[in-house]
Amino acid sequence: TLFRSLPESSVRAAGMRGLCGSAPLALLLLQSLLGLVAAGANFRLIRQKVLQYQEIQFMKEFYYREKLHLGNAGVVGNEPVEGYLRQPLDHFNRQNNATYNQRYWINEAYWQRPYGPVFLYIGGEGSLSQFAVMFGEHVELAQKHGALLVALEHRYYGTSINLDGLLLVNLQFLSSQQALADLASFHLYVTQKYSLTKKNTWICFGGSYPGSLSAWFRLKFPHLVYAAVSSSAPVKAELDFTGYNKVVSQSLSDPVVGGSVKCREAISEAFDTVDHMLQAANISQLVKDFKSCESLNNNDDYMEFVSNLADIFMGVVQYNMEMPNYDISKICSIMTDESLGNSYNRLIVINQKYMEDRKS
Repeated sequence: TLFRSLPESSVRAAGMRGLCGSAPLALLLLQSLLGLVAAGANFRLIRQKVLQYQEIQFMKEFYYREKLHLGNAGVVGNEPVEGYLRQPLDHFNRQNNATYNQRYWINEAYWQRPYGPVFLYIGGEGSLSQFAVMFGEHVELAQKHGALLVALEHRYYGTSINLDGLLLVNLQFLSSQQALADLASFHLYVTQKYSLTKKNTWICFGGSYPGSLSAWFRLKFPHLVYAAVSSSAPVKAELDFTGYNKVVSQSLSDPVVGGSVKCREAISEAFDTVDHMLQAANISQLVKDFKSCESLNNNDDYMEFVSNLADIFMGVVQYNMEMPNYDISKICSIMTDESLGNSYNRLIVINQKYMEDRKS
C-alpha cells in the first residue's frame, strides 16, 4: 500500500469534513487499506480543474490554427453544434413517463458524406464541451478516415440533468445500464438525423469509466457498434480494487516520473503521524495544522479528513504534468525537503499549497 499507516480501525473512525478551501474528497489511503475504488470530491475537483485547463489550451490552439488558416480547423463555420435529445429517465419501465434533456455535440467538419464512419465519444462523470469533438486522438482519426464526430454527455452531469435530478428518489436512474440505453437511443437519433445506413460504420471511444461504457456498448449492442476503443477501463467489477493504489505507490517511488523511495517513505511516515494523532485524540492540533473549515467530531469526520489529504497525492499522480503544479517531482521535492521540518510538517506544506492552488 502507499501509506502503511492508519490501521483499518482508525480509518473507520472517520468522516465528512473537508479541508478549508477544498470540498470533501477522498480516497488514496482508503483505497489501499479498504479496497474502495470511487474517488471522492477533492479528486473529482482535481479532475475538473485539469479538464478545464486542457480546454483552455485546446481553445488557444484552435484559434491559433484558425488565425493561421491551417487545415480544416481554420475553416470558419465548421465549429461543432450543440443540441439536446429528450431521453426517458427510466428506459426499462414504460409506466414511468418522466424524461430529461441530454446534451450532445456534433462536428461535421471532417465527415465524408454520405458513407463516412461515425466516431462516438462517450461522456463520463463530468460535463462535456465542444472540445469533445474538436481535440483528441479520436478527432485526429476522424480527420484521417473522414468520420462524423458525435459526443454524448452522461446523464446527471453537466446540463444533462433535471432540476430535481439529485433528489434521492431520482438517483436510482443514475446507472451504467441507463447510460448504455441512452447511447442506443442517441445512436438511433443520429442515424435518423443523417439518414445513415449500414455502410456508416460506428466506432465508440472512451477512457476510464467511459472506456468501460465503450466496451459494454459494443458487447451489449454489437449490431450498432462495429468496434470500441476502451482506454484504461475497469470493465470487470472488482470489490477489493487495490491495483490503482499500487500504481500510485510505484509512481511516487519511481525516479523516472520524478518520484523516489525516500519520497514514498516520507509520505507514509507523515500519514503515520496523522494516524497516531487521531488515536491520541489530538484532534484540535490537526484542525489547526491543516486549516479544517470545521471541527472534527466523529469517526466519519476523521475518515474524510484523512481522505482529503490522501487525494492530493492520488490526483498529482494521475494527472502528472498535465497542468502546472500537478507534478510528481514537485510534490516529492517538498516531501523530501528536510529544511521544512519533519515529514508531518512537509505534509502541512503540501496541503497549504494545494489549497492555494484551488483558489487560483
